[in-house]
Amino acid sequence: MADTTLAISNAFYQDFSTRKSDLLARLSATRSSPSSSTTLAPDLASLRKAFTDVADQLPGYDRRLYETQLKELEAELAVLNAESRPKTKFAFKKRAAAPSSSPAPTNITPSPSRATAPAPAPSSHLSLSSQSSAYLTLPPNAAPSDLTLSCLTSCIVNLTNLQLSALHAKDLTRCVVLAPLVGGSVMLHGLRECVVLVGCHQFRMHSSSRTQVHLFVSSHPIIEHSTSIRFSPYPLAHPLSFNPSSSLHTEVQDFDWLRPEPSPNWRAVPGGQRDWGPLLAREEGEGEGWKERMEEVLRKEL
Repeated sequence: MADTTLAISNAFYQDFSTRKSDLLARLSATRSSPSSSTTLAPDLASLRKAFTDVADQLPGYDRRLYETQLKELEAELAVLNAESRPKTKFAFKKRAAAPSSSPAPTNITPSPSRATAPAPAPSSHLSLSSQSSAYLTLPPNAAPSDLTLSCLTSCIVNLTNLQLSALHAKDLTRCVVLAPLVGGSVMLHGLRECVVLVGCHQFRMHSSSRTQVHLFVSSHPIIEHSTSIRFSPYPLAHPLSFNPSSSLHTEVQDFDWLRPEPSPNWRAVPGGQRDWGPLLAREEGEGEGWKERMEEVLRKEL
């Protein structure tokens, strides 16, 4: 009986891992075209059914991990579906352009125009991408926004003046990201030799290495296909409603490590006494001194 259970567990692990990797790759590819995310729903539902069919024959620890992974996949798909909704508003405004020839075209541009357009959507999408050796900031926003960072190298990204509902980062190399407490989820993919300061309700990291995360999180952080990741407390000021002692940044779930022993891919470290003020100052971006400070942070943190 034990051999049968082990065989079923191993077979399902292989099947689940393959199908999950495929779904994650498609989710990532679909992010540039959220409206096509509906094609993923049947495959995700099929994976959920496959898990349900064998759940009673899996060890309890494995069962809980699979259930968590499925919920994360379902949540990511829900985010993609939600991101597609503004497109319907865009189509509506474009349709209304005929009677009022001038206002409608201003909504065609990305997030900066949304911030100034009359009656903006409750949540806009901001982005910073394809930058190298730059101190990056954005103007303060009036309402919480989703933000995407992509293809950045040797940059300081200072987001502490923003209200964020979600933060997505992909393909960052040797960057320092200074973020506020995010109202929803943070998803990091493809980070290399980075330092990230962020607070959030849900945290997930994929395919990253040698990165220090100063984190406040109210649920279990998740990493996958990642190595040499270090977690420590979030050091920046936060509202009184956030109790630093309630952060779960030291209770990381590694989806590539199903054994009861601690994962070798991450570890918790003390927060230290670093003064982040010099990097937060807006005038840092006006000269060249920030580059030296960034390299110093990367050298000491990593």
